[in-house]
Amino acid sequence: MMTKEEVAEIMHYCKSHGMSYKSRLDELGIPTWRFYDSKSKYATEELSSSDNPLSSLLDKIQLGNNTLGNIAEVNAGIMGGCDSITNHNMKYADADYIQCNDIRKDDGVFVLDCSYFRDSDTIQLVQNFPFYKDFYKNSDISRYCTNEATTKRLIFSSSDTPLSEQEIIKSCLSIYQPILTKIREINNEKTEYWHQLRMGTAHPHIFMCAKIVCPQRSKTNTFGYNECDWYASADVYYITNPNKNYHIKYILGLLNSKLYYVWLYHKGKRKGETLELYQKPLSEIPIKKASPDVQNSIVKIVNEIIALKKSNPNHDTSSLERQIDTVVYDIYGLTDAEIKIIEQSI
Repeated sequence: MMTKEEVAEIMHYCKSHGMSYKSRLDELGIPTWRFYDSKSKYATEELSSSDNPLSSLLDKIQLGNNTLGNIAEVNAGIMGGCDSITNHNMKYADADYIQCNDIRKDDGVFVLDCSYFRDSDTIQLVQNFPFYKDFYKNSDISRYCTNEATTKRLIFSSSDTPLSEQEIIKSCLSIYQPILTKIREINNEKTEYWHQLRMGTAHPHIFMCAKIVCPQRSKTNTFGYNECDWYASADVYYITNPNKNYHIKYILGLLNSKLYYVWLYHKGKRKGETLELYQKPLSEIPIKKASPDVQNSIVKIVNEIIALKKSNPNHDTSSLERQIDTVVYDIYGLTDAEIKIIEQSI
């Protein structure tokens, strides 16, 4: 751990020289994790001061309110173990076997790509089965909306997949069995399930219901919404099935607001300036219970934003988002001075 003075010196140097922290750390030969861990620690120490107005404001957001994890489900997406073939996982099989079976980098395994010609034969074999799903990336998530068109497809294979369909999946993935078996061995998992996704299949309902999704890492609070079948990897988190007293789009409005960005930045988990939206920090976000009328006022604006974004993803919705910020400030009873703190923190 670096001292507070060392951290302050690096920050001052970078600011005065227009340099990034990473460049300066590389010059000094200091591992980035040491700097960012220390920086985060001292920021937390500063906020713990009782006479810090931002600390008091964050306490105001938290006290007496339920947490997201208590009023909704928070889950990670799917961990397949081998979405596609890489130079690394090709080493898990004998070189002669790789050559004999014409296994190449980027060949789809659990994740197929309709735009990639080498995946087309497998796609033709499985495209009419229920386990063949549209698949998305965390980059498909924007504030309030998500992409709903994709060239990616997923073989959603689990222990709940009918045995007859599992046999079809085994047949399609059979040439990758040595690689998939080795991956399970490395992770101390049962190798007889080599043809199934490794994690994230225990809660299939989260991919099919109304949902809030967010990337695992983001520079800002980026929470999207959709109601279609939307499957993604474990670097995407799903917020679903909220308590009946909390409208899911009300929660969406809160999470995308300025107030909640400040909460996540100072009270959540982050690495440098990047928010880390994992299950634990997400589950600990306080959610204010508001009256149905107040919630509906936010839901109405959220619906407007979603409609505009669906018609044109680049549509400027900043004025509508400011309306949500104003309602959120009012929900928490923030004073003009406290609002100024939030606005100046962005």
